[in-house]
Amino acid sequence: MRTQPTTTRTSTQITTVANDNDGHPRPPAAALRMPIPDRQAEKALRELEAFLRRLPLLNRGVEYGTVSFSMSLLEREVAAHIDPQIIGPIVYSGHVDQELALRYLGLLGFAVSSLERHAQGAGRPAGSALAAMPGVERCLLELGRIANHPPRDSHYTYWLNNNSDDPLTFTGETGEKFFNFAVNQTDLLLGNAADYLLDIRIGALSLRDPQAVLCIEEAAASIAILRRVYLDYRRPVEGGTGARMTPLDFNRMRNYLLPYPVGGMMHSGPNATNVAAYPRVDLAIGWADEAFCATIAQRLSHMNDRDAALVRRDLGLPSLAERLLDLIGLRTEKGVSPTIEQLIDHIRQSGSDGRKVAHAYSLLVKEAHALSALHWGHISHYLVHGGKTIPAEMAATMPLKPHTGVSGSSLDRTHALMSGRSAHWTVTCLPKAVDRLTFAD
Repeated sequence: MRTQPTTTRTSTQITTVANDNDGHPRPPAAALRMPIPDRQAEKALRELEAFLRRLPLLNRGVEYGTVSFSMSLLEREVAAHIDPQIIGPIVYSGHVDQELALRYLGLLGFAVSSLERHAQGAGRPAGSALAAMPGVERCLLELGRIANHPPRDSHYTYWLNNNSDDPLTFTGETGEKFFNFAVNQTDLLLGNAADYLLDIRIGALSLRDPQAVLCIEEAAASIAILRRVYLDYRRPVEGGTGARMTPLDFNRMRNYLLPYPVGGMMHSGPNATNVAAYPRVDLAIGWADEAFCATIAQRLSHMNDRDAALVRRDLGLPSLAERLLDLIGLRTEKGVSPTIEQLIDHIRQSGSDGRKVAHAYSLLVKEAHALSALHWGHISHYLVHGGKTIPAEMAATMPLKPHTGVSGSSLDRTHALMSGRSAHWTVTCLPKAVDRLTFAD
């Protein structure tokens, strides 16, 4: 029986970030090697995290314009807790390793990204809040160098490494915590699905081996579990009446994930689509066309070494669609999709092995396509239709408007990529061919 694939994802290196702080002013050499005990660094981290537990209250005060809160209060509170005079000696002590540097980046990211959200919401240029704290900016650059990671928060620090029953958040809302849970379940379950299909793709497991059908079924089961998680987005919280995540929750959260420059280089914020498991499943199924693969290649720069290596390998492997066509002996010209009739004829001629594989693969495609449709439905709900329910006065202070993508651009490109899955022959033809064969039998 195939064992459960390993799902631990601990590497923190980012592939394309190298020495972002070259030439940037650094503290005096004497400050670079101060003997800071590990317990002192841990104490500073705990104190910073304790402050960040109160940060959602401060953020909410600025967002809603509560009389007792103001941007200046938030700035003073943040400045007091990320004072470079306190964290600088630790950062430059020589005792901060890659793991500790990444933890610091994640924590500092909550504070800096909060300031940037409110500054940009008030019409100030990206990076203006951080520019007012040059000592903090230098610390971010040094931590990024040590961690081999962008000098700010990312989908690793915000979601994957912030994975607990009570994660740190910007807003404190249940919806933001549920989104964290869903991203981590996506990483786990889609990662499992891709791993179950890997031996078939690399040729270590023949599709004629009965184990292959079991692996395809396990992959489909993982995606089915994730689809149930996605369905929970709009279901009421237990004992309550509101959805687990409302359009207001979603749009408040995403406005803390803005791009801003650090050390003169623009860095994008955390983006769940950069989770490696997403493209790995698309590549395994086989519905990623050239345009989709180009988009996947662009996302590699936001992945750590381990994840980028997995996706690069997967980009070069045959998909299950190709393996199935080989099994049933169906050849088509490049760019020409097989028809329903061709699939029926060749699956029938391939015997019981071909039928079993085609049936299992068809179920996998149905589950993955249903998940994709649900994903787009959520995007539409939270950013297009539900976005209209956000109070105008609050929407006016959101740098990212509800109807836009992560970068503030149109959602058309996202829709086109997702629609490409729906138009693929594995969705339009294969299930019908399998159903007709089953009915004929």
